[in-house]
Amino acid sequence: MNPFKYIDIEKEIKSFIKHAEKKYARKYIDDIKRYIGYARLLRDPVKLIEELTTKSQEIRLKILKVCCSFAKYLDTNYDTEVFSMYMKSFRRKAGITWSSKPSSSIVVPSEEQLVDIIRMALRESRSVALKIWVLAVSGVRPSELSLANDWSRINGLYIMLNKESRTKKANVIVLTPRLREVLEQERGNGKRTPFGVSREYEFKALVEIRKKYPWFRYYCLRHFNANYLTLKGFREAEINYLQGRAPITIFLLKHMMNLQQQ
Repeated sequence: MNPFKYIDIEKEIKSFIKHAEKKYARKYIDDIKRYIGYARLLRDPVKLIEELTTKSQEIRLKILKVCCSFAKYLDTNYDTEVFSMYMKSFRRKAGITWSSKPSSSIVVPSEEQLVDIIRMALRESRSVALKIWVLAVSGVRPSELSLANDWSRINGLYIMLNKESRTKKANVIVLTPRLREVLEQERGNGKRTPFGVSREYEFKALVEIRKKYPWFRYYCLRHFNANYLTLKGFREAEINYLQGRAPITIFLLKHMMNLQQQ
């Protein structure tokens, strides 16, 4: 489905330009005004691809950047993620990348590898091992874990995160019984913050881990979590909500649709 077919795109473009003038730097606003016209071609991706192939790499990337910013703006307004996901799919199918250099693929660790990685981290720092484990069992983005780094955010079965953001952010970390138990131990031991780590020890732990697993990045734990939940029978809507790819409104809507289909 092409979501750009179902909106008043001329109206949305004008609204986006006004929004950009308040938010973005002057240089980027100039790019937006120069290339936003290509957003009209999002209704007909074949024509857009034809246009892009006639442009230099530099101009092609500027057009794509403006179109993707436009898509993110629409998602914010409509409380969705469909426009951004469509752009991602469009770029993949068209074989268009942000860089002329091929991007490295993310390697998803197996359960055995994850256990080994946590043990290696534990030899350097208990806090780093905890951080890796929590990212794997929660599926939140590494940047979001800092939002939970306050004991006051822990509330019963959840750790509250960024409640203000409607999309692109997880709202909570669900506390499994074992995670809750470990955090209670950490708090009882006098740890100042739930997930605080020493950068020095974190660096040492990551260096050791990457000697054996050179592909390891914190973000691969998010992919591990999605794969694991899928194998355990979680629905796509549930995983998207837990990982912050959809707000609670979209989760509930998809959940009700699933129930009706059963």
